Amino acid sequence: MTSLRSICLLLGLVVSVYVDGTRRLRAAEGVLAAARLVRIAQSSAAAATNAASRAVDGNTNTFSLTADLAGSFWTAELGRPYALRRIEILNRAGAGEAELTGQTLRLFNLDDQLVFETTLLSPGPSAIRVVPLPDGLLARSIWIGLPGSQTNGAGNFRVGFSEVRLFGVLDLPYGPVSVAPTNAARVWQSSEYPGFPAGNAVDGNTRNFSHTGNESDSFWMADFGRAVTVNRIEIVNRLDCCANRLTGLVARLYDAGSNNVWSATLTNVGLGGLWTRLPPAGTSARWLRVGLENG
Repeated sequence: MTSLRSICLLLGLVVSVYVDGTRRLRAAEGVLAAARLVRIAQSSAAAATNAASRAVDGNTNTFSLTADLAGSFWTAELGRPYALRRIEILNRAGAGEAELTGQTLRLFNLDDQLVFETTLLSPGPSAIRVVPLPDGLLARSIWIGLPGSQTNGAGNFRVGFSEVRLFGVLDLPYGPVSVAPTNAARVWQSSEYPGFPAGNAVDGNTRNFSHTGNESDSFWMADFGRAVTVNRIEIVNRLDCCANRLTGLVARLYDAGSNNVWSATLTNVGLGGLWTRLPPAGTSARWLRVGLENG
């Protein structure tokens, strides 16, 4: 087991670098797999077989379902914001199908600001309710529930679905035309703990992570290929353990002349947590380094 001086980089590290231009990369669209979700929860469970994860397990014969309690809800959070195109909700079979009517669907951005809201209607048993979304909508989390004392179409407080599917742009939302979908033309690290390469930090999957060996001044680094204007940096902490290893790492941006133009010290944001910083407006950089310094 490595010591605290090794970097379990971007430790789960999904590193996202947002740059000026807002031009989409490959614009590949499709369903966002459950692996892209970092949190799935609900206010309660009607039974052990009705956990929140049942709504995203890909099995149409299972379903999530809360207890009949006021304020019931189901929620899921992505590892980063995505450009969502539509949401599909596969309704439950049987008498419970009417319970989808009256439920509120909300989408929130990175700053937990409400960016979309609608009231759902039941499409019938085992049928799909499709919710189209406005062009350009970026969202990180979804909430479906019954606010306050609101009841559903069946007159109770239960919230449940067979499946909830999010469709959107699978690539990172922003990036200069010349860089790869990871927003980094090339990534590397000072050493590698076997099986945890630097590329794990930019593959969009928060369930794996990059990891260096136990060496002094370990680091992870990305080359954007050219100088770009960086608007925001996001680092997702690993999910399995050792959340405190993020504490004390230093993130630095370097311009095309290798001059340090911005830096910030990382803090413990918890397992699967998101560390975000906004460099000053107009910050131009070619390289990002995250690591330990001064021994």
